[in-house]
Amino acid sequence: MASYLWVDFPGSAQSGPGRTIGSMTRIRVLVIGGLAWSGVVLGHLVAYLLAYPAEAERATRLADTGHGSFPLLLVSALAAIPAILSLLAVRVMRGDRSPSLFSTAVWLAAIQVPAFLAMELFERGMSFEHTLLEPALLVGLIVQVLVAAISAVLVKTFVRAVVALTSRLRRLPRQAPARLLAPAMGHRPKRLVFLTSARRRAPPLTSVS
Repeated sequence: MASYLWVDFPGSAQSGPGRTIGSMTRIRVLVIGGLAWSGVVLGHLVAYLLAYPAEAERATRLADTGHGSFPLLLVSALAAIPAILSLLAVRVMRGDRSPSLFSTAVWLAAIQVPAFLAMELFERGMSFEHTLLEPALLVGLIVQVLVAAISAVLVKTFVRAVVALTSRLRRLPRQAPARLLAPAMGHRPKRLVFLTSARRRAPPLTSVS
């Protein structure tokens, strides 16, 4: 069934019809998955900052809704960003096509919005009623879309920078490696020439006793 599902995956060498889910490489999956994860967590933080501007009220709300592990999730999201950029740079230096801005934003939003909703449900014990009554839910869904768009723009900017740097490095003149040349036939080192060109002295006369 997967062979009939056509997708436009960001950064693919061939996108559109003929590009199947089964042909996605691990690096592409890791890049888009890592970006989405970081976007979900950071968008989650922004949503609660906007919904509860007062720090005391926000801390109380987070504690009451099962957000005790959120600091750990935030650290993991921030730590994933350098790894994501490294994988993306590897893809660009391998010559893969630059990801489309629109397709990247669509893929990130398609992953982040459901993931944020699932996270909110899980934090409230899978209670749809409490989740739908949460003021930060609607704000968070909108924030996730905005974060996906911003992430796509940043990815496009990063890819252009890597492409420009790679092209510049390839245009640098290459220095030929130093080689040890064997001395030409008939050419004597200066020291040997000095020794051979010196006058030869006769052997000393033996003293007659």
